[in-house]
Amino acid sequence: MENVKQIIERIGSAMIGTQNPKIYRMPEYDEPVVVDYPVKSKLDYFGVPKRFKYSTWEFIRNNSDASDKKRMQKLAQIKEYSDNFERYLKDGIGLLLKGGVGTGKTTIALAVLRDYIDKGGRGYFINAVTLMDEIFNIADFADRARFENKLKTVPVLIIDDLGAEGSGDMVSRKIEAIISSRYNNDLVNIITTNLGVEDLKRVYDARIYDRIKETCKVFNIVGDSLRKGVN
Repeated sequence: MENVKQIIERIGSAMIGTQNPKIYRMPEYDEPVVVDYPVKSKLDYFGVPKRFKYSTWEFIRNNSDASDKKRMQKLAQIKEYSDNFERYLKDGIGLLLKGGVGTGKTTIALAVLRDYIDKGGRGYFINAVTLMDEIFNIADFADRARFENKLKTVPVLIIDDLGAEGSGDMVSRKIEAIISSRYNNDLVNIITTNLGVEDLKRVYDARIYDRIKETCKVFNIVGDSLRKGVN
Protein backbone atom coordinates (compact mmCIF):
# COMPACT_ATOMS: atom_id res chain seq x y z
CA MET A 1 0.00 0.00 0.00
CA GLU A 2 1.35 3.42 -0.95
CA ASN A 3 2.04 5.93 1.72
CA VAL A 4 1.15 9.62 1.45
CA LYS A 5 4.57 10.63 0.17
CA GLN A 6 4.50 8.03 -2.62
CA ILE A 7 1.01 9.12 -3.71
CA ILE A 8 2.03 12.79 -3.89
CA GLU A 9 5.18 11.97 -5.86
CA ARG A 10 3.16 9.84 -8.34
CA ILE A 11 0.60 12.62 -8.88
CA GLY A 12 3.37 15.16 -9.33
CA SER A 13 5.10 13.01 -11.94
CA ALA A 14 1.85 12.56 -13.85
CA MET A 15 1.40 16.30 -14.00
CA ILE A 16 4.74 16.92 -15.71
CA GLY A 17 4.25 17.69 -19.42
CA THR A 18 0.70 18.92 -19.02
CA GLN A 19 -0.35 22.45 -19.88
CA ASN A 20 0.08 23.64 -16.32
CA PRO A 21 2.62 21.33 -14.83
CA LYS A 22 2.72 21.34 -11.06
CA ILE A 23 5.18 19.54 -8.88
CA TYR A 24 3.87 18.53 -5.45
CA ARG A 25 6.40 18.07 -2.73
CA MET A 26 6.11 16.94 0.84
CA PRO A 27 6.18 19.96 3.19
CA GLU A 28 9.31 20.32 5.23
CA TYR A 29 9.22 21.22 8.92
CA ASP A 30 11.85 22.18 11.42
CA GLU A 31 12.66 19.63 14.05
CA PRO A 32 10.36 20.09 17.07
CA VAL A 33 11.89 21.93 19.98
CA VAL A 34 11.27 20.41 23.41
CA VAL A 35 10.98 23.01 26.16
CA ASP A 36 11.44 21.77 29.71
CA TYR A 37 9.16 23.56 32.16
CA PRO A 38 9.52 22.95 35.87
CA VAL A 39 6.82 20.52 36.90
CA LYS A 40 5.54 20.52 40.45
CA SER A 41 5.81 17.24 42.28
CA LYS A 42 2.70 15.77 43.82
CA LEU A 43 3.83 16.93 47.27
CA ASP A 44 4.47 20.48 46.00
CA TYR A 45 0.98 20.56 44.52
CA PHE A 46 -0.53 19.77 47.92
CA GLY A 47 1.59 22.38 49.70
CA VAL A 48 3.98 19.97 51.43
CA PRO A 49 7.30 21.76 52.13
CA LYS A 50 10.49 20.09 50.89
CA ARG A 51 11.84 19.97 54.44
CA PHE A 52 8.98 17.64 55.34
CA LYS A 53 9.28 15.29 52.36
CA TYR A 54 10.32 12.57 54.83
CA SER A 55 7.06 12.86 56.80
CA THR A 56 5.86 9.27 56.64
CA TRP A 57 4.77 6.73 59.21
CA GLU A 58 7.93 4.76 58.48
CA PHE A 59 10.06 7.78 59.37
CA ILE A 60 8.07 8.33 62.56
CA ARG A 61 8.42 4.68 63.55
CA ASN A 62 12.17 4.66 62.89
CA ASN A 63 12.77 7.86 64.87
CA SER A 64 10.53 7.30 67.88
CA ASP A 65 11.67 6.12 71.29
CA ALA A 66 9.92 2.79 71.73
CA SER A 67 10.49 3.00 75.49
CA ASP A 68 8.25 6.09 75.70
CA LYS A 69 5.04 4.11 76.17
CA LYS A 70 2.68 7.08 76.46
CA ARG A 71 3.95 8.64 73.26
CA MET A 72 3.89 5.33 71.41
CA GLN A 73 0.31 4.76 72.53
CA LYS A 74 -0.76 8.14 71.14
CA LEU A 75 1.09 7.48 67.89
CA ALA A 76 -0.71 4.15 67.59
CA GLN A 77 -4.06 5.88 68.07
CA ILE A 78 -3.27 8.47 65.40
CA LYS A 79 -2.03 5.72 63.06
CA GLU A 80 -5.39 3.99 63.55
CA TYR A 81 -7.07 7.24 62.55
CA SER A 82 -4.85 7.41 59.45
CA ASP A 83 -5.53 3.79 58.49
CA ASN A 84 -9.28 4.38 58.71
CA PHE A 85 -9.23 7.89 57.33
CA GLU A 86 -12.01 7.37 54.79
CA ARG A 87 -14.47 6.72 57.61
CA TYR A 88 -13.41 9.81 59.54
CA LEU A 89 -13.43 11.86 56.33
CA LYS A 90 -17.06 10.95 55.73
CA ASP A 91 -17.98 12.29 59.17
CA GLY A 92 -15.74 15.37 58.94
CA ILE A 93 -13.57 14.31 61.89
CA GLY A 94 -10.07 15.78 61.96
CA LEU A 95 -7.17 16.10 64.38
CA LEU A 96 -5.97 18.72 66.84
CA LEU A 97 -2.33 18.07 67.73
CA LYS A 98 -1.13 20.18 70.66
CA GLY A 99 2.30 20.23 72.24
CA GLY A 100 5.67 21.90 72.52
CA VAL A 101 8.06 22.84 69.75
CA GLY A 102 9.75 19.96 67.94
CA THR A 103 7.60 17.13 69.23
CA GLY A 104 6.65 15.99 65.75
CA LYS A 105 3.18 17.49 65.38
CA THR A 106 3.76 18.68 61.82
CA THR A 107 5.41 15.42 60.79
CA ILE A 108 2.51 13.39 62.21
CA ALA A 109 -0.09 15.59 60.51
CA LEU A 110 1.69 15.26 57.16
CA ALA A 111 2.03 11.50 57.54
CA VAL A 112 -1.77 11.32 57.74
CA LEU A 113 -2.17 13.58 54.70
CA ARG A 114 0.42 11.65 52.66
CA ASP A 115 -1.35 8.37 53.34
CA TYR A 116 -4.55 9.92 52.02
CA ILE A 117 -2.83 11.46 48.97
CA ASP A 118 -1.21 8.12 48.11
CA LYS A 119 -4.71 6.62 47.99
CA GLY A 120 -5.84 9.25 45.49
CA GLY A 121 -7.17 11.86 47.93
CA ARG A 122 -6.76 15.63 47.87
CA GLY A 123 -5.65 17.93 50.62
CA TYR A 124 -3.60 21.01 51.31
CA PHE A 125 -0.96 21.94 53.88
CA ILE A 126 -0.33 25.53 54.93
CA ASN A 127 1.42 27.16 57.83
CA ALA A 128 -0.79 29.63 59.70
CA VAL A 129 1.72 32.47 59.21
CA THR A 130 1.95 31.76 55.48
CA LEU A 131 -1.83 31.58 55.27
CA MET A 132 -2.23 35.12 56.57
CA ASP A 133 0.67 36.43 54.48
CA GLU A 134 -0.97 35.05 51.34
CA ILE A 135 -4.38 36.48 52.15
CA PHE A 136 -3.07 39.97 52.93
CA ASN A 137 -0.45 40.11 50.16
CA ILE A 138 -2.47 38.90 47.18
CA ALA A 139 -3.36 42.20 45.53
CA ASP A 140 -5.89 40.95 43.00
CA PHE A 141 -9.31 40.48 44.57
CA ALA A 142 -10.23 37.53 42.32
CA ASP A 143 -6.96 35.72 43.08
CA ARG A 144 -7.42 36.28 46.80
CA ALA A 145 -11.00 35.01 46.64
CA ARG A 146 -9.86 31.87 44.80
CA PHE A 147 -7.18 31.23 47.40
CA GLU A 148 -9.59 31.62 50.30
CA ASN A 149 -12.14 29.42 48.54
CA LYS A 150 -9.49 26.73 48.12
CA LEU A 151 -8.85 26.76 51.86
CA LYS A 152 -12.57 26.56 52.57
CA THR A 153 -13.37 23.74 50.14
CA VAL A 154 -10.38 21.39 49.88
CA PRO A 155 -11.39 18.00 51.39
CA VAL A 156 -8.53 17.96 53.92
CA LEU A 157 -6.80 21.08 55.23
CA ILE A 158 -3.77 21.09 57.51
CA ILE A 159 -3.30 24.39 59.35
CA ASP A 160 0.15 24.16 60.86
CA ASP A 161 1.20 26.12 63.94
CA LEU A 162 -2.16 27.74 64.58
CA GLY A 163 -1.68 30.76 66.85
CA ALA A 164 1.69 31.78 65.37
CA GLU A 165 0.03 33.99 62.73
CA GLY A 166 -0.22 36.94 65.11
CA SER A 167 -3.09 38.67 66.79
CA GLY A 168 -5.68 41.22 65.82
CA ASP A 169 -9.34 41.21 64.88
CA MET A 170 -8.70 40.89 61.14
CA VAL A 171 -6.35 37.94 61.60
CA SER A 172 -8.62 36.03 63.96
CA ARG A 173 -11.69 36.73 61.81
CA LYS A 174 -10.01 35.27 58.73
CA ILE A 175 -9.03 32.10 60.59
CA GLU A 176 -12.47 31.83 62.14
CA ALA A 177 -14.17 32.29 58.74
CA ILE A 178 -12.16 29.43 57.24
CA ILE A 179 -12.77 27.08 60.16
CA SER A 180 -16.48 27.96 60.36
CA SER A 181 -16.99 27.37 56.65
CA ARG A 182 -15.30 23.98 56.83
CA TYR A 183 -17.23 23.09 59.98
CA ASN A 184 -20.53 23.86 58.24
CA ASN A 185 -19.58 21.63 55.29
CA ASP A 186 -18.22 18.67 57.30
CA LEU A 187 -14.70 19.08 55.90
CA VAL A 188 -11.68 17.70 57.73
CA ASN A 189 -9.26 20.02 59.54
CA ILE A 190 -5.93 18.78 60.86
CA ILE A 191 -4.51 21.46 63.13
CA THR A 192 -1.19 21.68 64.94
CA THR A 193 -0.50 24.27 67.63
CA ASN A 194 1.88 25.10 70.45
CA LEU A 195 -0.95 26.79 72.33
CA GLY A 196 -2.83 25.27 75.22
CA VAL A 197 -6.60 25.16 75.49
CA GLU A 198 -6.94 28.42 77.44
CA ASP A 199 -4.64 30.25 75.01
CA LEU A 200 -6.67 29.04 72.04
CA LYS A 201 -9.85 30.27 73.70
CA ARG A 202 -8.24 33.61 74.40
CA VAL A 203 -6.88 34.13 70.88
CA TYR A 204 -9.98 32.93 69.05
CA ASP A 205 -13.68 33.08 69.68
CA ALA A 206 -14.65 30.40 72.20
CA ARG A 207 -17.19 29.16 69.66
CA ILE A 208 -14.37 28.41 67.21
CA TYR A 209 -12.46 26.37 69.75
CA ASP A 210 -15.65 24.46 70.56
CA ARG A 211 -16.08 23.70 66.86
CA ILE A 212 -12.51 22.49 66.57
CA LYS A 213 -12.90 20.31 69.65
CA GLU A 214 -16.25 18.97 68.43
CA THR A 215 -14.90 17.89 65.05
CA CYS A 216 -11.34 16.85 65.97
CA LYS A 217 -9.69 14.09 67.90
CA VAL A 218 -7.45 15.94 70.35
CA PHE A 219 -3.93 14.71 71.18
CA ASN A 220 -1.31 16.32 73.39
CA ILE A 221 1.99 15.36 71.74
CA VAL A 222 4.99 15.12 74.06
CA GLY A 223 8.39 13.47 73.82
CA ASP A 224 11.72 13.94 72.09
CA SER A 225 11.98 15.93 68.89
CA LEU A 226 11.67 14.01 65.63
CA ARG A 227 13.88 16.60 63.95
CA LYS A 228 17.01 14.81 65.16
CA GLY A 229 16.23 12.10 62.61
CA VAL A 230 16.33 14.46 59.63
CA ASN A 231 19.44 14.12 57.46
